[in-house]
Amino acid sequence: MFRTLRLAIGCFCAGILLFLPVALHADTCFAPGEEYTFYCGSASSEARTVVCRGELAVYYRYVLGGEVKGESTVYAADGPSAAEILASFEARLCFSERVAGTTGYYCYSAKLGDAVQVNGYAVNLHVVIGADGATAVGTPLVFGGF
Repeated sequence: MFRTLRLAIGCFCAGILLFLPVALHADTCFAPGEEYTFYCGSASSEARTVVCRGELAVYYRYVLGGEVKGESTVYAADGPSAAEILASFEARLCFSERVAGTTGYYCYSAKLGDAVQVNGYAVNLHVVIGADGATAVGTPLVFGGF
């Protein structure tokens, strides 16, 4: 009897924990890829990174709350194109660069949060196309190797 009651209460609490972020409108900036990265404490390469599986990103976003200063994810080659990503954010291309087989697009979108200064431009959306066709997208920038 008590064992069943404890199991029922445990399931109820787990259900609340799974539903709570959705109910409180915790959301990510991007549709999650296979993995999702949060930059905490700073919007720079000095940030503490928290990486989770894509399907758990909304829950991590809720738990991390105000610590999150940036986000990024990576899509496979068959995912959204750079043009589709820029269009979805109504982003303005500031400049692009090609380095070691990757192409980076540095953009600004009024739909996103704070920007950082890069080469004299306010940038808050960074899209990187890898040599293999995979696409990384981040705000304000994609940090780390890609």
